[in-house]
Amino acid sequence: MMERMKQQLREQVLADAETPAGVLRALRGGASLESIHLDERGRWWHEGAMFANEKLSQLFSRSVFQTESGVWFLQIGHQSYPVTVACTGHFAERLLMREAQTTLELTTGEQLETGLDGWMTDGGERVGVRLADGRDVRLLGAAHQLVVSLVEATEAGWELHLRQGVAALGSWPEVPRGIRLPVEAAQG
Repeated sequence: MMERMKQQLREQVLADAETPAGVLRALRGGASLESIHLDERGRWWHEGAMFANEKLSQLFSRSVFQTESGVWFLQIGHQSYPVTVACTGHFAERLLMREAQTTLELTTGEQLETGLDGWMTDGGERVGVRLADGRDVRLLGAAHQLVVSLVEATEAGWELHLRQGVAALGSWPEVPRGIRLPVEAAQG
């Protein structure tokens, strides 16, 4: 199964117009791909074994990007390598809510502010937000549980009640615009 996944990734990488030139040269020259995978819980795997080095995992989590056609790569300095990513490359396990802002703490330790725009769900397990810089962040663990507890069904759809207002939950990966309400109304 892993070999089939590697072959599919190889085909996607070779067909992608945004694939870095060095990767194309290597693959066209017969280089093989090793399986490097970011799972749905934000854990990195190499050839079926989970990374033991936390600093390397954090480096990889900060260094992943996706092309327009959906192929994921690690980009560290001038070096690139194709990887597979489950759902999204950014994960938050903590959500800090204050009166005027909501802060996501990513699994890399990075803290990012988010507003009312961009909240989304697939209607099942995935809940996340698209940040102003275009990154999609999937919520896990305590952050996921907190957000789910703040969701309310209305005639218009699903609403997420944060301290700074109400956010409409869009369908993954579509992202809606938030509804600004005074803090008192959002909490009431």
